[in-house]
Amino acid sequence: MTLPVHQREIWKTSEKVAFRLAHDIVSGGLVEGDHLPREAELVDHYAVSRESIREALRLLEAQGMVSIRRGPGGGPIVGRAESSNLARTMTLYFHLSGSTYDELLHAWFDLEPGVAGRAAANPDRGAVERLMTPHLDHFEDGGDRACYMAHSNGLHFALSALDPNRVLRMLVAAVGDIIRTHVILAIDPFEIRELIDDDHRAIAQAVLDADVDAARAAMRLHIERLDPIYRAHWDGSLFDLVAWK
Repeated sequence: MTLPVHQREIWKTSEKVAFRLAHDIVSGGLVEGDHLPREAELVDHYAVSRESIREALRLLEAQGMVSIRRGPGGGPIVGRAESSNLARTMTLYFHLSGSTYDELLHAWFDLEPGVAGRAAANPDRGAVERLMTPHLDHFEDGGDRACYMAHSNGLHFALSALDPNRVLRMLVAAVGDIIRTHVILAIDPFEIRELIDDDHRAIAQAVLDADVDAARAAMRLHIERLDPIYRAHWDGSLFDLVAWK
């Protein structure tokens, strides 16, 4: 269906406003939870219609960049550039491009070791110590699966946080989010806890030692050991298209 000319113009204007709003959020140093101007103020500031402002905010809300609070004291609130929001968008494009879960796992294998190597080379050794030290010792989770998974996944999030390349940091974190939310849901992490903990300990120690090659090798070995487990537990064909969700 072809949109009417008027509607197409609204979309063009709203996209431009969304880009300007995103730029203003960053350039203004706004952080998660900060209030944006109310709708009427945005209309005046950007000199566009109320309809264009609303559509621009909806576009940003769909990406997690803003949230809209209703009622007194509400209005648009700054969100955060979460890798999970990028992951949802990526799954749409992966689906449309014919990408499969097999390709996703191969991409993960190629990307993650680089993150570990760049984290090992991070010159902020204080941050490295703070983020890696928790993964050197046994983590007491009280038998709570969700608690253990948060800690285990935390190593990968910590490595991404230490990656100075922000493009790769966001990209790899998003691929990891898709792996975690699409592929490994049927796996009981306690059944492979020894493997995970041993590998994570080796990765964390290599990063702490600033040994780039060892960090890459330890992460590569970790994925080589997990890959057949993930494939064996996959409910369906790994050659299915990546689902948009």
